[in-house]
Amino acid sequence: MKRLFSLMLLLVFSVSTLFADVDLHSITNISAGTGAVADEQDIALDGSNLYLVWNNTGQVSFKSSSNDGINWGNLTTVYGGSETVYYPVVAASQGNVYVTYWYDTAENQEIFFSRSLNNGSIFDTETQITTAINQAQTPRIAASGDTIFVAYEDRDSDWTYQIYLIRSFDAGATWSDPVNISSSDGNSRWCDIVYNGGNLCVTYNENTGSEYDDPDLFFASSDDFGVTWSTPVNITNNQAYNARLNMTVLDSTVYIVTSSKIDRIQDDIILYRSHDFGQTWESGLNISQNTGDSARPWVWVAGETPGNHRIHCLD
Repeated sequence: MKRLFSLMLLLVFSVSTLFADVDLHSITNISAGTGAVADEQDIALDGSNLYLVWNNTGQVSFKSSSNDGINWGNLTTVYGGSETVYYPVVAASQGNVYVTYWYDTAENQEIFFSRSLNNGSIFDTETQITTAINQAQTPRIAASGDTIFVAYEDRDSDWTYQIYLIRSFDAGATWSDPVNISSSDGNSRWCDIVYNGGNLCVTYNENTGSEYDDPDLFFASSDDFGVTWSTPVNITNNQAYNARLNMTVLDSTVYIVTSSKIDRIQDDIILYRSHDFGQTWESGLNISQNTGDSARPWVWVAGETPGNHRIHCLD
């Protein structure tokens, strides 16, 4: 069941931090009056511009801010058709705004794409960018100028979930054939993707055990725009239901947060970090350690001085 709530944004993007406390600005209710159900939100940052999408009762809503979230523009409906959409996500670069999401078609579940080439003022009519093997869903997106990467899950010919990547070098006008990043024996799901300084990073979980709640966290990277990939690395190797996850990259450091059942009972938020673009990883750090469940984490990292990063995480 979807949660009923008004979408709210903390303007400094932080509830807890590893290194220091921060002052929280007032909460802004962005979705007030736009619908009964506002959830599955995603946000992109491009300089001082913020671009926010969310699932508004099965449609895709969009708002933007040009002053770090102090003020927000008018509501735009990116998709307002008759189908029920799921998990819209957004990327932005150099004034281009790209949105992807998925919904059921008459034949299959497919990923759809809409773009704005004027900072979100006007969005093009959607295009279908996948031809699913069986079920293409839960996309994630990264962009640099006219270059766009979309990672998503699809069931292969054996009906095993795999993580695939498609690319566009012309702002979404045309798309490459999909590349299977995971090539796993177990179901691979809930990916995230980041493009940083010529390095394309993807993380996802794969069920490495016999039970439903046995997913491990994996990571792979590419330095040739996703043509070839490193061998996926099992970061966790604990089968602790490493489920919902989020990743960011700053300088050469990769940060991943995941919701994990370390004690096999309660969800905690665990941080994993690599200082060499994912070649080696530090042990996980439990950053929640509370008495209740922590899930659906999100991480944001700011650079203060070279090698000195301030990490913020919310769940």
